Amino acid sequence: MTKCSAFRFLLLSIFFLVSLTGCFRAAYDPFYITPDCPTDAWNPCPDNNNPIPPYYLLWSCDAYIEKECFPQEPLHLTQLVDLAIKNSNELRETWADTRTAAAQYGQSLAPYFPEITLEGYYEAIREGSFFGGGAIFIDKFMEWGPYVSISWLLFDSGTTAAQSESYRQMVWSANWSHNQEIQNVLQTTITDYYTYIASREQVVASEANLADAATTLDMTIVKHEFGISDYTDELQAETQVAKMELELLTSEQDMFDFKTALIADLGLPANTPVQVADPLEKIDLEKKLPPLDCFVSEAYIYRPDLFASYAQVLSNLANVEAARRQQWVQLQMNGTYGDSFFQNGQSDKYNYSLLFELSLPLFKGFDYLNQVRQAKAELSKSQAQMRQLEIQIIQEVTTYYQNFVIATEKVKVNRYYVEVATASFQASLKKYQAGTIDYTTVVNTLTQLADARYSLAVSKKDWYTSLTDLAYSTGTLSKPCS
Repeated sequence: MTKCSAFRFLLLSIFFLVSLTGCFRAAYDPFYITPDCPTDAWNPCPDNNNPIPPYYLLWSCDAYIEKECFPQEPLHLTQLVDLAIKNSNELRETWADTRTAAAQYGQSLAPYFPEITLEGYYEAIREGSFFGGGAIFIDKFMEWGPYVSISWLLFDSGTTAAQSESYRQMVWSANWSHNQEIQNVLQTTITDYYTYIASREQVVASEANLADAATTLDMTIVKHEFGISDYTDELQAETQVAKMELELLTSEQDMFDFKTALIADLGLPANTPVQVADPLEKIDLEKKLPPLDCFVSEAYIYRPDLFASYAQVLSNLANVEAARRQQWVQLQMNGTYGDSFFQNGQSDKYNYSLLFELSLPLFKGFDYLNQVRQAKAELSKSQAQMRQLEIQIIQEVTTYYQNFVIATEKVKVNRYYVEVATASFQASLKKYQAGTIDYTTVVNTLTQLADARYSLAVSKKDWYTSLTDLAYSTGTLSKPCS
């Protein structure tokens, strides 16, 4: 085999071995693990031996695993919120973000400590030399020994301190973002809870409307049998009964949908047997709110996302300082200590080296200047985002404050609406039974009563949710522990 053939064989062998590792195709054509075109759905690769099990949710939820031990009594809002917080995957993500940020901050402190490495080496050489007369001299050499190397940044004009401060502020930002996610989980769960309660009340209202429609139908049948009313009254009454039956079915479907949404908020499969209790807190129509400015002030004190944004600004401010200090004086120490043993076991006892390097960057193709410019641009961006967040927070507080005021008035009006609509319907029934009014008037009063019952359920839900939204907008839905 020629040298050229041997070299080709070596290259082909290396190529074959690399291809066997399974990473060759991923390096050469990484697009094969993505959909072929925008209209295609992604399917797991055939060589993926660890797919996500299809029943992952069933065996990952402790509450679902213990279905038989799951509480059968109705759960109150506080218990539902506890479940939502416990099972929230969003909170797991934001918590992991805090740990990632903390680890990065820890890494940024590494330059304060020396980098120490234990090394060892072994070198063996056999080399032949050709001399005149056909003599070949063989030289053998062997050397080994342990070494310890140390590298320590003694002074860098504050670059490490500024970078560490930037990472430290990122930890605070991640922590505040996690607190904000807790607020989000609470708001979603509480809102969906009251939405489900309202849908349940609408089912009760639909059942009452159906019962009233059935009562009027019975009355028209009796009057028709005695020849007091026309057959068209009975047909209209049957129409009303059918209409109320459809509305009841729609209400039941809505109630089911809202309950599955609530169960999903709890991090549980939708078929988990969860019973939901009625609200313990009753609607207080005499509740007096402090002035709007008080709630705005609370938002500036308690809003976690505002503090997260502020921490991001401080982080970028530290990045600007770090970028400036990179072009200042640095002092680095490098050293080694060890021993060398030769083939006959002899040693020179110890070896060492010590080097101090003082450097002052002068020019790097405007790299330092542009790093400062980039850091300043990021700082300006974060400052603008924080100012926009302040505007958004004040808008939320103002909107939710007004929503709660209006929701309180709506409950008052709707309660009165139900009272007068009920009295009107009962009076129309008596008049129809006496024959002083026609059936159309009864239908109108029944329609008004049905509308009043639905409207009351919605207004009560709006009262609870607007109160929740107001607390959310001020950051007091779940105050952090002091």
